[in-house]
This record gives sequence, C-alpha cells and structure tokens, in this order.
Amino acid sequence: MSRGRKPKPAWLSVIDGNPGKRALDPAAAVQPDDAIPECPDHLDPRARAEWGRITPELQRCRLLTTIDRAALAMYCQAYSRWQLAEEKIAEAEAKDAAGAGLVVAAKNDYQMLSQWLVISNRAQEQLLKYLTEFGMTPSARSRVAAAAKQGSLFPEDDPIAAARRAGGKAPA
Repeated sequence: MSRGRKPKPAWLSVIDGNPGKRALDPAAAVQPDDAIPECPDHLDPRARAEWGRITPELQRCRLLTTIDRAALAMYCQAYSRWQLAEEKIAEAEAKDAAGAGLVVAAKNDYQMLSQWLVISNRAQEQLLKYLTEFGMTPSARSRVAAAAKQGSLFPEDDPIAAARRAGGKAPA
C-alpha cells in the first residue's frame, strides 16, 4: 500500500508551472482515448444496469477512457453486490422487524452480524474506493479535473512543421 499523496499528473504539473522544478515523468502524460469501453460479458444484470447508468455521465465529464474498463467493471460488480445484500436485508427485516436483517443467532445462540450485512459493508468499502477513483463523491470531485485532450504541437496540415519533422528545410 502506498503512502502519502498520490502523484500529480504531468499535465497538471505543466499547468501549475512545476514550482519544484522536478523532472516530469513522460509516462504520466499518457492520454488514452476518452470513450466508453465495452461492457464485460461476465457482469451480472445489476452490474450491467449500473454500467449503462454511469458510463454516459463519466464520459460527459471526461473522466472515462478506454483503459478504465476493468476498474469500472469492479465498481459495477461491487455496486451489484451491495444492492443484492441490501435487498436481502430488507427481506429478512420484513419477516422479522426485530432486527433479523442485521443480526442473526448462531447455532449456540450467540448473536452475530448477518452475512448479508457483512457483504453489504464490504461492498460499500469497495464502492467508496472506486467512487473516489472516478471522482464520483463530492470531496473527490473537488480534487479531480478532467484532462483536456492535448493537441499536437505541429498540426498535420502545417507544411512547415511537416518539413521540419522530415528533416528538411521549411519552405520559404
């Protein structure tokens, strides 16, 4: 597990002016295509529904790229598990309003947390991590900014730039 602040993206260091004059990591400047990745086949119907709900919003905010498929799939599956667990808790509480959805009796009459509550709590922990990574919580949104797609320094239709790239002299 890493400690301290997460590294600042190179593009943000360029915008801020790089006051520490540290060398910028060229690998950090990778900008994958911002597009909705294909939904994985292994997701259950609840996770697929969440995928369909959240991906257009993430793309609209420019927070989703083609390489985010696995992280987004994990988020959607955790969301599905949390939703299922909450439904099971509600079903148990409907049968017995005295807290049956949250606490159950073990074989020795020892009171313990329901397995559905444990699953719900764990899924919520996972969800919070993914929500933060994608900037989907109020505090995360204050720290996340979508990177604008950086244009080329030398547009393809610029004959002077093309000549310089080819090693020749620029036309007069």
